[in-house]
Amino acid sequence: MRHGSAGRSDTFTGAVMRSALLVGLPLAFLTLGQGPAEAAGGDVVLVSRSRSGTEGNFSSHASRMGSGGRYVAFQSQATNLGDGATNGSKQIHRKDTVTGDVVLASCNVAGQQAESDCGHPFMTPDGRYVVFQSSASWAGVPRDDQQIYRKDLSTGALILVSCDASGAEGDDYSQRPKISADGRYVVFGSEAVNLGADGSYKQILMKDLDTGAITLVSCSASGVAGDSNSGHPWITPDGLYVGFQSPSTNLHPAADGTNTQVFRKNVQTGAISLVSSTAAGVAADAKGRFAAVTSDGRYVTFQSQATNLDPAATGVSVQAFRKDLDTGAVTLVSCDASGVEGNAGVDSLNRCPVSDDGRYVAFLSRATNLDPTGRTGTTGYR
Repeated sequence: MRHGSAGRSDTFTGAVMRSALLVGLPLAFLTLGQGPAEAAGGDVVLVSRSRSGTEGNFSSHASRMGSGGRYVAFQSQATNLGDGATNGSKQIHRKDTVTGDVVLASCNVAGQQAESDCGHPFMTPDGRYVVFQSSASWAGVPRDDQQIYRKDLSTGALILVSCDASGAEGDDYSQRPKISADGRYVVFGSEAVNLGADGSYKQILMKDLDTGAITLVSCSASGVAGDSNSGHPWITPDGLYVGFQSPSTNLHPAADGTNTQVFRKNVQTGAISLVSSTAAGVAADAKGRFAAVTSDGRYVTFQSQATNLDPAATGVSVQAFRKDLDTGAVTLVSCDASGVEGNAGVDSLNRCPVSDDGRYVAFLSRATNLDPTGRTGTTGYR
């Protein structure tokens, strides 16, 4: 494992320090000067600053990095980033770490900023599309419920995602969107009945922005909606697989609702797999959460305090695991080289990103026994 920078983090790719957003990039050190600057190799970039180098005058967080680290989307209340966000609401921005440019994503095609808070940004790998949630209407009066939007930073177009095939917005709130690599598919949690939720529980939905169709994701293989709230979705780049968590009792025969479990849905076939389970298919004996799925859907990482997933997991604290859905094998990730689990839990606010071949998993932990230095504080590991 390799250790990263210490400090509290809102996502694995970003940290809030003194009201600023710092993002680690692969290779050597990078600073953004008064004009355009190139990412040259090293490792810490202040993202929440204007092109001219002025640090944001209010807190920034919830960062999402594109492929290669060039673009970073983030949420901020700063009014001095130079991209048109001036009203103090939480806005969504995208930073180009090569040119230094900052552009406002939470604006309509005319460039008008959102009049109320926006949050939970997620971006396509090329940095073109950014999805986020907001109660803004861009008409001066906020909506009653949060909706999901997709911004095209190439054309400026802003479209409503949480709407039915006819374009009618969801009749209840929607949240936490994720988007496929080409920008076509968006998954999100929603209680909107007119979008496919059942009116009793929050469901996971997928919107196809080419056809307008909405698909219920948090359902059994036969299409029955989950009988409890589902949340925290993750989507593979091609939109085929979606990971999510739910305490529902009717999504999979092995999940009885005793604990929240992690699932993977094949949107094309309808098949649903229980991720937080032993190699024999027995559900985890404690809550599972925060799925991250490889591009081919084979490997899924998640967090759990379960004692029955790996012999080394004692249940004293939340640990990181990786499930191989081809073989059923589950592996304890947050352990030292000899297999001893971390003596403190992994960070409870972050997913554990996994490389496409499933070999590498990144996580944050306060454990002091994961490397020989015995470092303290929240540390990033791979």
